[in-house]
Amino acid sequence: MKRIADLLFEARMLRHIPRSGFQFLGAGHESVAEHVYSTTFIAYTMAQLHPEIDRLKLMSMCLVHDLPEARTEI
Repeated sequence: MKRIADLLFEARMLRHIPRSGFQFLGAGHESVAEHVYSTTFIAYTMAQLHPEIDRLKLMSMCLVHDLPEARTEI
């Protein structure tokens, strides 16, 4: 259970981490968690248009693709 709790804690940290891409753009602000939510919702919507896509795999990839930032950006 500790490993699961640690994973959930790290995922929750993403809401406090700003996306680094905005530093290069010079404008805007968004947390990594906001980006992950948007990406996952776009994937969900697109998967509805293409039933042959493995929705669970696609959405899982979107949910975890920035999880390493919980460690690299703190």
